[in-house]
Parts: sequence; C-alpha cells; structure tokens
Amino acid sequence: MTVFGTGILFYVNGTQVTIDDVDLDMTLLQYLRSTGLTGTKLGCGEGGCGACTVMVSTYNVDLGRPTHATANACLYPLYAMDGKHVVTVEGLGSAKHPHPVQQRIALLHGSQCGFCTPGFVMSLYTLLRNNPKPTELDIEECFDGNLCRCTGYRPILDAAKTFASDAWKAGANVGKDGIARAPETESKGCGIEGCCQTKKPFSLPDPARVNGVSEASECAKTSEGCCKGAKGSEGCCKTKDANWANVEKSEAVAKFRAYDATQEPIFPPFLARYVRGETESAEAQRRELHLRATQDDAQCTQVFRPLTLDSLLEIVTEHPTAKLVAGNSEVGVEIKFKRTQFATQVYVGDVPELRTVERCANGVEFGVNITLARFEHELRALSRELPEQSQCYAALLEALRFFAGNQIRNVATVAGNIATASPISDLNPVFLAAGSVLTLVSASGSRQVPISEFFLGYRRTALAPGEILHKVFVPHSRPREIVRAFKQAKRKDDDIAIVTCAMRVRVDDAGRVEEAAYAFGGMAPTTVLAKSVGAASVGSTWGDAALLGQLVAACHAELQLPYTVPGGMAEYRTALACSFVRKFWTLSCAALGSGDIEPQIVSEMEEDERTVSHGQQAYERVSDRAIVGHGVAHVSALQQTTGEARYIDDMPAVGAELHMALVPSAHPHAHVLKVDSAEALAMAGVKCVLTHEDVPGSNIWNIFHDEELLPSRT
Repeated sequence: MTVFGTGILFYVNGTQVTIDDVDLDMTLLQYLRSTGLTGTKLGCGEGGCGACTVMVSTYNVDLGRPTHATANACLYPLYAMDGKHVVTVEGLGSAKHPHPVQQRIALLHGSQCGFCTPGFVMSLYTLLRNNPKPTELDIEECFDGNLCRCTGYRPILDAAKTFASDAWKAGANVGKDGIARAPETESKGCGIEGCCQTKKPFSLPDPARVNGVSEASECAKTSEGCCKGAKGSEGCCKTKDANWANVEKSEAVAKFRAYDATQEPIFPPFLARYVRGETESAEAQRRELHLRATQDDAQCTQVFRPLTLDSLLEIVTEHPTAKLVAGNSEVGVEIKFKRTQFATQVYVGDVPELRTVERCANGVEFGVNITLARFEHELRALSRELPEQSQCYAALLEALRFFAGNQIRNVATVAGNIATASPISDLNPVFLAAGSVLTLVSASGSRQVPISEFFLGYRRTALAPGEILHKVFVPHSRPREIVRAFKQAKRKDDDIAIVTCAMRVRVDDAGRVEEAAYAFGGMAPTTVLAKSVGAASVGSTWGDAALLGQLVAACHAELQLPYTVPGGMAEYRTALACSFVRKFWTLSCAALGSGDIEPQIVSEMEEDERTVSHGQQAYERVSDRAIVGHGVAHVSALQQTTGEARYIDDMPAVGAELHMALVPSAHPHAHVLKVDSAEALAMAGVKCVLTHEDVPGSNIWNIFHDEELLPSRT
C-alpha cells in the first residue's frame, strides 16, 4: 500500500521551506508575495507578460546535476514545488550589493517604472546560469516571454548584451577588476560601441573636423580620447563632437562589477539528496503526495503527486475524472479566468516514465510529458544528426518557433497540447500530417491509436476513463518527402492562431505523388485532415501547374465555414487555408526540383530569419556641469532591479483597511435618475457607498473640465 506524504519541502533563495497545510488553490506567486518577496510581480496573470518570472531549479537524476529554467510564478501551483528550488529577484542581490545583472540594467537605464524589471532580471540571470557565455542572439531570445511597456527594449538589451561572448563586438568586455576593455588580442578600447580602437561597425560623426578645423591635435593635447589622438584623421570616439550617449555609456561600463559564473550559489545539497531518495531516516523523506484542502471554500479539495507510472495509473483508476496537471499553462488559465473547478487534481510532472525519449528504427517515441523546451532541444538534435530523415522534426520546430514564451515552453508539455484537443493547436496538425501514433495506457494495459482517430469532437478525445497519454511516435521522413508547417495569427510571436496547418507530400522518382496529407487547425471543431485535397494529390504529377488549381479548388470546397463560426472571419480563414496550400506547393516544388518555380517567389515565401537587433541613442554634450543632458541612472533603478522598490500592491494590509470598487452603469449613455444603496449596504462587509455628494471640492475633472468624477446628472 502506498504511503503518501501530506506536506511539501522546497527551497526559496537557499532557505528550506516546509509546508504541512498546503493551500491547493494557491500559486507560487501568491505564496512568495505573502512572505514579503514582493519583487516578483503580478501582471497579466496568465503567463504572457513575464513580470512574475522566477528561476526554478530541479535536480535531474538522469543527468546527475541541477537544471535551471524560468517559469511564470503566476501559473505555477504551490503544491508542485516539492523538491524544487525557486530563486527570486531578491535572491540575487540588494541595492547595496547588486548582482552584475541587476547593476548593469540599472546603470544602463534598463528600467523606468520598474514593474517588469524583475522579470527581465530573472530571465537574463537564468540564461547565464545555463550558458555563462551567450551570444547576443541568445540574449535577445531569452526575453521572448517578457514584455516592457514604458522603458523600451534598447537600454535593456544594451545592458544585457554586455554579458555576450561577442559583447558589443568586443568593445565591452569587462575584466575581473570590473573595468571594461577590449580583448587582449586587440588594442585596448574604452568599451563603448563605436570605439575608435576596436574599429566597430558603427556610425559616429567624424570628429576629425569640427567647423572646418582639425581636432586630432586637440585630442592628443588633452588626452581625453582613448586613442590619445593616435588615430589622427580617422577620429577618436571621445572628442567633443562624438555621440555623447556612447561616451557616457563607457563611463557606466567602467563601473560594472565583474561577472564570475563560478561564484553563483550552488544547488542545495540536501535537496539533491532529497530528490535522489538518499536522505537519512531522521531527515525528511521524499514521498508520493496526497494533499487535502483544509479551507472550507477551497475549489481544489485534493491533489495527488505520484512518482511512478504504476502509481499514477492506480490513482486515475480510482479517480477517473481527476484533472491531470503538468505545466498548468492551460488548467491555470481555465481556473483563473473561466472559473472552472477541478476538485481532484493529479500533478504528473515528477513521473520519469512520461519523460523518456526512445529512438526507433523508423522514428522516435517521445514521452508526452516532456516540456516543449526539451522537445525543441531533442528535435534540433535529431535534425542535426538525421538530416535526410528529419522533415517531420523540422516541421515541428517550425510550429514551436513562435509558440508562447520561454517561461511557458519550460513548463508546458506535449501531452497538454494533444490532450486538450484544441482546434487551433500549433502542434497537432503536424502530428496529424506526419502520421503520428499515440500510446495510451491504463491499469489494464496499453494500446496504440493513430492520432487521426484520437480527436472525436470539440475538446473530446479517444481517452477512456482511467486512461492517460503515455507516448507519441513521430516517424522519420523518407526520401523525396517534404513536410512543412504554417501558422497565421494576429501577431508573429506568442499569439493564438487564426489558422494552423501542416502538409506532407511524398513522390516517387518520376515525380508522381505516393502519399499526401493536409492537416488544418482552426477550420473545424477539431484538427482535421482535408481528405479531398489529399485524394486529389495522390497519383498526380507533383509540379504540374494544373494540379495546383485542383488542390486549391478542393481545399476551398472542403473547408467552408458558416458565418456563425466561433472566432468569426469565415471567408478569411478559408482563404488562408487555400493560400497555405499554394505556399506549400511552391516551397515543396522548389525542394523537389519539380515544376517551374521562380527562385524569387520561393525566397519571398520562406520565413525571414530575424537578425540581432540594434538600437542607438544619440545626444550632444550640453555642459560639463549640467545635469540635464547627461545620462544619469534614476535614483530608484537599483531598487527596481533588486526587487526592493515598493509599489502600492506590495504594501501589506493594515488593520481596518477598506477596499473600494467602482460600480458601472448597466446601461450606456443613460441618465442617473436615482441611487438606491440600500441593497448594497445590506451586503456583508460593505461599509459605505460613495456618490457625487461625497466628493470633496469640485466633482469636475479632465483637462477640459467637462467630466464628472462620479455622475450626478439627471
């Protein structure tokens, strides 16, 4: 008989935390803020803005070392923290002794209101923990789950890129003494972008001549320039006609604390032993968990946390309606915004049998509970190692390219994408077009189901009660087979699709189609195969211009939507589906050497590879003694980067504190005839109702003095 634990043990910023009475409805963010760690902010509450970003470290038994990942604390269930170490912005440093990440963002003006700043700090810090020498592109990509609404991204990236292995193209390397200088292999520069010593590809005003007078000798006289005037007519970056923003940037860089990755805190040794099951009998033991709610108003009444597949199957057999939770990126949003209640939940994130990756002769079996981040890593490895058989893997990578942000991909799983059966899933069309096969398992055994038979209706699947997803098999592509995935959304990154699709075609040596599959999301209550388009393809010659018209016509006829379709845009979605067929035709013909395809059209249809961004600030030096016109870090910058800045919502409640809410009118453009507050005042907890008569002074506001604070007009 399984002996369940009833409490959780984890670490916060290096300190052990044990909770015996776990609030099953509480998120990690709510817990952290309740303990005074208010540097982690609540923004959107659904994993989209990154203000709540923390680093969650886990000990990977298979690798024999800890792994670090960013996560959205607003979605992370507190009950899932057992055996993990969470690091918040307060755990890095303080305003008096900041971590280099915190200091550099502050000194290079990477915060303004500062609300999103802790999230940026934690994303960059986690990147450095995993890769102490990232490239500039790595740094930009690590922020894909963080939004800033006021500072602008240039100063944030300026600060972050000083940690890059190619930092400012070798113009901002910081030595162990904290002084910025160019690498030893080059002349020592001042560390700014565009330094005359490092010959950076950066446009600066030519300081060799100012008002027609050569200033090279002036630079040599004053020795203000880093080249001491040696560059002569080439100019020096520090003469008075230079971009003063870069000069002041170099002065800030010179104040940087050196970053030494070897000095970062280690993973708690006890926690490593706890996860490995090596703790002493007198110490806490890691067990499977059965947590019960003690609050009368709890929405979730019990949570199970199994550690083996057999235990998981026993639990779901006994509780067939229990909600399985892994990354909580879908369930958490349903609970928070749709008010959905799941009384019994099973956390499956610690079951190793669901995270395996097994290579077979004709494909790969992925444990469905691997995170999307690891899935992406495995797919990249397969694409490198099996370039001739990697079409399906490359298509999955295409689908993942614009899928959510890092914080979500680090926790969301393949199983979640499949089992939720969303009709606009990004991954399911690729699995469907590839001919993937699912392994379903229950206490009575396992069975294999082609994914084409798995989706039965809107959010309905072939899973029987007590049955779970175990593995998904993705086949290797075969010779002369092309697989591509496409997505159209309202914005490029991190957005829900309007239409998604994946298409596959395989031709023989003569160019005749042997197999074809066209899978679409957003065109039906489930992910669907456009069977008539596939039927029109098979047996035809790929590249025949007449075939393209037949395929588009078949797609248009099969994928018709009523005007009342949820999400609207019926005609547009059908047009998108047809355009994707044409796009696939063009790209696949070019890849197979079929048909007469213009290279320019192919180039225009391919996704553009985003290059590293570049921004520049420019201003002139106003005066040696002037404050205005100088790039001075604002006084709250270090408080913001270290999480010490206090906002209204960060302040603890005081005794007898009241909360106020506006009461909107139920009718637009209406006149207020009477305000009857009797019913409201009878409600428990309501102390008073304020009307226009309670406004001290004038009830009129707005720059034009034409609006009332509280309505009085009848």
